[in-house]
Amino acid sequence: MLSKEEIKNNINNDWHITFESQKEFRYGLCSFIVDTCQKLNLSYNIASLAMLITNYFYVKNCYFNYNKLTMACAALLLSSKNETSQNKLAEISKEYSIFHNKDLDSEGLHKMKKHIGKYEIILLKELNYNVPDEFPYDYIYIYSDLLYPDNNQEIANLAVKIATDSYFTYANNIHKNYVVALACLVIAAKFLDIPSILDENFRHINNMKKIHKKDMSIEEFNRAMNQYDILSTYFTKENKEESSMAEDDDDYFERKTFAEKLYPGLKIEDLIDCVGIITEFYEDMKEKAQ
Repeated sequence: MLSKEEIKNNINNDWHITFESQKEFRYGLCSFIVDTCQKLNLSYNIASLAMLITNYFYVKNCYFNYNKLTMACAALLLSSKNETSQNKLAEISKEYSIFHNKDLDSEGLHKMKKHIGKYEIILLKELNYNVPDEFPYDYIYIYSDLLYPDNNQEIANLAVKIATDSYFTYANNIHKNYVVALACLVIAAKFLDIPSILDENFRHINNMKKIHKKDMSIEEFNRAMNQYDILSTYFTKENKEESSMAEDDDDYFERKTFAEKLYPGLKIEDLIDCVGIITEFYEDMKEKAQ
């Protein structure tokens, strides 16, 4: 995770690269990553992780010191390894050559592979060999079910697309996955012209206390209980005597603040900040389209 201060005062400022120029570099690299993933039929998890670690790397390192596109390819290679055992180096190298309109022979392709491989090691060292493996997508599906039971699929599908777009920004470098997920649902609700959790007339938050194990499949419940603190806090077992909560579930829930009902420890100001970061990206895209 990065702080907003680290991003604002990153090393590129010392090289007199304006924040607007940094943003253009970031948007360009992220576009290349997304396009390459689409061409190679790679998942949005791979695209998201590649964008996340590329953004992180260039907060810590100057854009002028490393070939930007090669670093994006290295991020794609590393991200694909994180999800699948298939080595995508050859395909990624080919996309690099296509982008530059270069028809590489076997020797040229071999050199390109080695170059990307070297950048992958540089990237791993900067990450301290700690590659993130969590994303906001699962949170989006769970929150959609809890907060929008009547049209959960529509808002979830849109929020997932927004979550992928969020990696064009620093939102995921700054905020936790559940914050990004909630921010994407807020923006999706605005696009769909329905109340969001930040609106005073939103009341679906109280549906969360009505979710019980008997209403879910065993697989759904086990995944929720094992992976998400929010659900292990509010989901109850069929038998109250087996519950880990010492207090009555409904009373326990009602005593929570609005933010705590969404996620223990959530700060509304963080959610609003995250919404603003992602919204800025759409405003930039709208401006470019005009």
